[in-house]
Amino acid sequence: MTPIAATLRRVTIAAFIGMLLAAPGLGAQDSTHAARTDSAARLDSLAERLARAEAAIRLLREQLQSQAAAAAGTKSRSPIEFSGRVLMNAFYNSGHSENADVPTFAVPAAAAFQDRSGGATFRQTQLALSAQGARLWGADATGYLEVDFFGGAQAGAGGRLLFPEPRLRIARAMLTWGDAELMVGQDVPLLSPVEPTGLASTGKPSFAGAGNLWLWLPQVRLTKSIGESGPVRWALQGALVAPWGNGIIAGDADRTDIGERSRLPMLQARLRARWGEEEQRGEVGVSGHIGWLGTAGDSTLSTNAVAVSWIVPLASWLEARGEAYSGQMLAGLGGGGAGQNFGLNALSQPIPLRDTGGWLQVNVRPNARWTMGGGCGQSQPLLADRPSTQRNVSCETHAIWRPGGLPVIGLELKEIQTTYATAGTVRTRQVNLAVGVEF
Repeated sequence: MTPIAATLRRVTIAAFIGMLLAAPGLGAQDSTHAARTDSAARLDSLAERLARAEAAIRLLREQLQSQAAAAAGTKSRSPIEFSGRVLMNAFYNSGHSENADVPTFAVPAAAAFQDRSGGATFRQTQLALSAQGARLWGADATGYLEVDFFGGAQAGAGGRLLFPEPRLRIARAMLTWGDAELMVGQDVPLLSPVEPTGLASTGKPSFAGAGNLWLWLPQVRLTKSIGESGPVRWALQGALVAPWGNGIIAGDADRTDIGERSRLPMLQARLRARWGEEEQRGEVGVSGHIGWLGTAGDSTLSTNAVAVSWIVPLASWLEARGEAYSGQMLAGLGGGGAGQNFGLNALSQPIPLRDTGGWLQVNVRPNARWTMGGGCGQSQPLLADRPSTQRNVSCETHAIWRPGGLPVIGLELKEIQTTYATAGTVRTRQVNLAVGVEF
């Protein structure tokens, strides 16, 4: 028996004894009016005592539950919530790619090599912690931490699929006022915050390298509500983002990233419109990005982009989501320019690579248990900039079944077409079966 149950039992027994002690006069009734009056008074008194005992039990139960919640909370006695998804991804590939379990590019290979592969991994398992309840400067303070096991692995050839190592995905420390929110953490780019639905590709979101600028980066973000137009709620957002270019300067001794060489944060801003609530919430955003990348000297090059993103519920069972962008030198955001920052000019000298891209996914939810859909994404560098990878297109179709309780099962079919300046277009296909539990 738990301590809470034992305490409740003792209080209940004490209340019973009190009722029994109060009842002796009931057996002494006679037929006189005075006796009946006395009996009624005693019954009223008994009912009052019983009501007080029940109220005391309810109060004690609430206090004990509150203490139990605090005991499972943080050092500051704020309650915490633990959630996650234990997921196995079994896959079968036809064609070559840069990564067997979560491919983002097709790669050319000599005809002599076998182009079939298959396996299974648990490294897209995710765990999350959230804490709330504290107050600071008149705001609600909350925290969120999310990790997976996509950070690498031990051992040799193929070892990336064995003994996967933890990796920090998202971390947020937030202060929320009535019309504003301050977030310090690591999160999706404010330029392109929408993510596709699916279970086959969560270590890298679907369409990474093919129109999805996804890379989770350290940042400080401020969101300010600016009013409403009927059902639409408007907000302005701005962010200082850690500099990152996903490249190094040739010959740099300590191999510092070219974004960090600039010593300047990236700047992002977004105008957001939202409507609806919960599953029927829609969102459209228009955003901009600018940053600086270091060179071998003291000069810098500009990384910049404009983008639009959307989540649009077309019906109670139908949703469209996606993003589109145009910019240059966007590899530091997770795959702009098909993973490239530089092209070549007429003299074969490196120049900033211009790029357009985006993705669109449509999801159907006929009921709470099923989600089905599909989509495509594309990254298209400007051919005049002579990129080595000229185009990357990824398409997928998926079905997810949550039968009730913990289990979740997903099936996804994916095809990637990558066009190279020298090797032409190569393809890879994957069938991915995801099986696990969510809690």
